Amino acid sequence: MPEAAAGRRRLALAAAVLLLPLLLTTLIHLLNQHFSGRPGPGVQVLESADYLLSGASLPPARAGARRVHLHAEQLRDRSFKPGPAWYMLDFRAPGQLDSQYLLSFSYRPTVHVYLDGRLLVQSVPTQVPGEAAHRFQFGSRPLRASIPPALLGDGLHQLQIRVGQPGPEGAYLSAVTLGPTAGVQDLWQARELWRTVRSSTALGATALGLFLLLVWLALRQEWLYGLAGLMCLLMGVLLSPHLLSDPPFPDPWWRLLLDVADILVKGLLLLLVLRLLRRSQQRLVMAIVTLMAVGIVIDGVAAFEAWSWTDFRHPWPWWALGSRFLLLVIAAGVLAAEAIRRVDWGLLWPGVAVGLALWLWVYVSAFALVWSDVIPVVDVNVLGYAAIAVVTAVLVQRRFVASLEAQRNAQHELARRLAERTEQLESNFAALSESEHLRSTAEERQRLMQEMHDGLGSQLLLTKMRAERGELDRPGLVEALDGCIEEMRLTVDALSAGDGDLSQLLADLRYRLGSRVAAAGLAIEWSVTDTPPLPALRGPGGRELTRIAQEAINNALRHAQASRLVFRTALSPARDAVVLSITDDGRGMPSPGSGSTGKGMANMRARAERLGAGIEWLSPPDGESAAGAATRGTEVRVTLPLPPTAGA
Repeated sequence: MPEAAAGRRRLALAAAVLLLPLLLTTLIHLLNQHFSGRPGPGVQVLESADYLLSGASLPPARAGARRVHLHAEQLRDRSFKPGPAWYMLDFRAPGQLDSQYLLSFSYRPTVHVYLDGRLLVQSVPTQVPGEAAHRFQFGSRPLRASIPPALLGDGLHQLQIRVGQPGPEGAYLSAVTLGPTAGVQDLWQARELWRTVRSSTALGATALGLFLLLVWLALRQEWLYGLAGLMCLLMGVLLSPHLLSDPPFPDPWWRLLLDVADILVKGLLLLLVLRLLRRSQQRLVMAIVTLMAVGIVIDGVAAFEAWSWTDFRHPWPWWALGSRFLLLVIAAGVLAAEAIRRVDWGLLWPGVAVGLALWLWVYVSAFALVWSDVIPVVDVNVLGYAAIAVVTAVLVQRRFVASLEAQRNAQHELARRLAERTEQLESNFAALSESEHLRSTAEERQRLMQEMHDGLGSQLLLTKMRAERGELDRPGLVEALDGCIEEMRLTVDALSAGDGDLSQLLADLRYRLGSRVAAAGLAIEWSVTDTPPLPALRGPGGRELTRIAQEAINNALRHAQASRLVFRTALSPARDAVVLSITDDGRGMPSPGSGSTGKGMANMRARAERLGAGIEWLSPPDGESAAGAATRGTEVRVTLPLPPTAGA
């Protein structure tokens, strides 16, 4: 059942897209025939004339004239040699007239109208007899002239119309309408409607083309707007003769521009169809471009050689009609086939518009150019161009709106994904922060346990062992426990000093160890200046430096047998670091290879590495020892780096 329903929809769509253009063309033809040829009371339509090829400037005799039929719209005479011609039309006035008569017809290229041998009206100033009028004209021009009642007495009268020498597009003369002014104007209302439609389509196509080209200039990646804009602009150029009273360029350039615009409009229409359907047929596109290029060259030759569109003894009209017919057939066929294949009702109206343009072009070309003596036709091609322009505007508007909608959806999707990603990153960051906090807590706990073990723990253990051996009396035990308490307080001070202030850290050290060191016989001199905050001393860094200073004091007491110790702080010569110098007046550094350095110096170096600092043991120059005497002494120099802007 679903397959049967799909088959019925496909069949209905195929019937619509194939038959609607043909039905609309037939309807346009019937309406045009119905409303264009019903004269009112007293109105005469003169459709037959005596034709005489003559360059005479005044109405000639009828000798040798040939009887011809003037079509309701125009006569394209190809049976005689080119040159000025006279048309003599007889009519009878209904008697004494109370109001003016109106004479009306269309022509090309120029006319002079005589009534009973008297000049009545002319389209252009009188030319020299035999002078050619080779200006290219698109379509025909209307002429209306009032006939005073005094010139129309009762009886037979004769109109003599001189049509100038045909230009590249031949000569035109429509059936002549004359009668009371009101009746003739009613008969011409349909023709005025066509002129309005042509003018409106030309203006609308030009405005739409300029707008789309401006959009394309702003969005260069959207070639669809450029193709559609160029096609509509060229369509406006092609229909511009319905707006312009005179060609803006001399021949053959004006004809060349119009012929080139004609073939380019149809070629760009096919390219636009392929672009809209997103069909990437490279060979077909190259063939279309090649056909347009060849057509431009051939049209140029035709314009400069003044080949006529109506002389079918020459191959040029067949090429011109055939090339344009091929482009329109392919465009209509591709759209119809794609609509049927997809069963896409959205392609119905584009398919109908292009199909209507094809059938109207065939209709006008066949009965206005090839078989001009079969039925009278009006140039209704403008309706096909109008349909294409309207559908193009609708499709481009829909594409533009769809692009904006897609952009808005893409922004919403991007915002949604960004929110999801942000939430995921925040969750990951929270988990990472928690993990880092746990790791830092564990490391800090481990360092604190190590500090307690190495400092307070070892001191308590030593006190316990001495007490067990009976080496401590009650005052000694109190003193040992006081040392343990001071060690614990020093550790707490180092942990609490977390802002990187070296001066504060050394002040706490002096406060906690000053009395004990003095009791041990070691005098300490503090030459400490204000220094910038040191990032290395934040957190556990202060504890590391405190242990380095403690080890230096212990070494001065136990190994160097020093009596004086000097703490100094200063900026490095490059002002990129703070230097802490601890100098004693002891017996100096042990000789290399003596093996008496122990593990103390290794521990101090390890702690300095954890700080990111440098440490070195130096023998101070003469006169710079702690006592200022000739003893060697030892200097422990710790270099703590500053941030790049701190020492600048």
